Amino acid sequence: AGIQFIFSRRTEEKRRVFETYHGLIKQLVEREDPQVPMRLDRQIAVIFELRHFRLYYPVTLRIMRGLKIDCKEYGPAERRARLIEELDLAIAYIQERV
Repeated sequence: AGIQFIFSRRTEEKRRVFETYHGLIKQLVEREDPQVPMRLDRQIAVIFELRHFRLYYPVTLRIMRGLKIDCKEYGPAERRARLIEELDLAIAYIQERV
Protein backbone atom coordinates (compact mmCIF):
# COMPACT_ATOMS: atom_id res chain seq x y z
CA ALA A 1 0.00 0.00 0.00
CA GLY A 2 2.88 2.35 0.79
CA ILE A 3 4.57 1.83 -2.55
CA GLN A 4 1.29 2.34 -4.37
CA PHE A 5 0.73 5.57 -2.41
CA ILE A 6 4.18 6.88 -3.38
CA PHE A 7 3.64 5.90 -7.02
CA SER A 8 0.24 7.60 -6.99
CA ARG A 9 1.72 10.81 -5.54
CA ARG A 10 4.50 10.87 -8.14
CA THR A 11 2.00 10.35 -10.94
CA GLU A 12 -0.18 13.15 -9.59
CA GLU A 13 2.82 15.47 -9.27
CA LYS A 14 3.87 14.77 -12.87
CA ARG A 15 0.33 15.52 -14.05
CA ARG A 16 0.23 18.76 -12.03
CA VAL A 17 3.61 19.90 -13.41
CA PHE A 18 2.51 19.03 -16.96
CA GLU A 19 -0.73 21.01 -16.62
CA THR A 20 0.98 23.98 -15.00
CA TYR A 21 3.72 24.12 -17.64
CA HIS A 22 1.29 23.88 -20.55
CA GLY A 23 -0.96 26.49 -18.95
CA LEU A 24 1.99 28.88 -18.75
CA ILE A 25 2.91 28.24 -22.37
CA LYS A 26 -0.68 28.95 -23.37
CA GLN A 27 -0.63 32.25 -21.45
CA LEU A 28 2.64 33.15 -23.13
CA VAL A 29 1.61 32.57 -26.74
CA GLU A 30 -2.20 32.84 -26.93
CA ARG A 31 -4.35 35.89 -26.48
CA GLU A 32 -7.24 35.62 -24.05
CA ASP A 33 -9.26 37.76 -26.44
CA PRO A 34 -8.24 37.96 -30.11
CA GLN A 35 -9.29 41.63 -30.17
CA VAL A 36 -6.99 42.61 -27.28
CA PRO A 37 -3.18 42.69 -27.51
CA MET A 38 -1.11 40.35 -25.36
CA ARG A 39 -0.34 41.70 -21.90
CA LEU A 40 3.38 42.40 -21.82
CA ASP A 41 3.89 42.13 -18.07
CA ARG A 42 2.04 38.81 -18.00
CA GLN A 43 4.27 37.49 -20.77
CA ILE A 44 7.37 38.65 -18.89
CA ALA A 45 6.18 36.98 -15.68
CA VAL A 46 5.42 33.73 -17.54
CA ILE A 47 8.85 33.75 -19.16
CA PHE A 48 10.39 34.13 -15.72
CA GLU A 49 8.26 31.33 -14.24
CA LEU A 50 9.24 28.91 -17.02
CA ARG A 51 12.73 28.84 -15.44
CA HIS A 52 11.30 26.57 -12.73
CA PHE A 53 10.48 23.71 -15.11
CA ARG A 54 13.85 22.00 -15.51
CA LEU A 55 12.36 18.89 -17.14
CA TYR A 56 11.10 21.07 -20.00
CA TYR A 57 14.29 23.13 -20.54
CA PRO A 58 15.04 21.81 -24.06
CA VAL A 59 11.58 22.63 -25.43
CA THR A 60 11.37 25.85 -23.43
CA LEU A 61 14.57 27.04 -25.11
CA ARG A 62 13.14 26.26 -28.55
CA ILE A 63 9.88 28.04 -27.74
CA MET A 64 11.66 31.11 -26.36
CA ARG A 65 14.05 31.33 -29.32
CA GLY A 66 11.11 31.05 -31.71
CA LEU A 67 9.12 33.67 -29.81
CA LYS A 68 12.11 36.01 -29.90
CA ILE A 69 12.18 35.74 -33.70
CA ASP A 70 8.40 36.09 -34.00
CA CYS A 71 8.19 39.24 -31.85
CA LYS A 72 10.93 41.20 -33.64
CA GLU A 73 8.38 42.86 -35.92
CA TYR A 74 5.37 42.88 -33.58
CA GLY A 75 4.06 45.83 -31.61
CA PRO A 76 5.75 49.01 -30.36
CA ALA A 77 9.57 49.01 -30.16
CA GLU A 78 9.68 49.53 -26.38
CA ARG A 79 7.33 46.61 -25.88
CA ARG A 80 9.47 44.37 -28.06
CA ALA A 81 12.63 45.49 -26.27
CA ARG A 82 11.25 44.54 -22.84
CA LEU A 83 10.02 41.17 -24.06
CA ILE A 84 13.27 40.38 -25.88
CA GLU A 85 15.29 41.39 -22.82
CA GLU A 86 13.33 38.97 -20.63
CA LEU A 87 13.64 36.22 -23.24
CA ASP A 88 17.41 36.80 -23.39
CA LEU A 89 17.69 36.61 -19.59
CA ALA A 90 15.65 33.41 -19.41
CA ILE A 91 17.49 31.80 -22.32
CA ALA A 92 20.85 32.55 -20.71
CA TYR A 93 19.62 31.23 -17.36
CA ILE A 94 18.37 27.97 -18.85
CA GLN A 95 21.42 27.49 -21.09
CA GLU A 96 23.68 27.65 -18.03
CA ARG A 97 21.72 24.78 -16.49
CA VAL A 98 21.23 22.45 -19.45
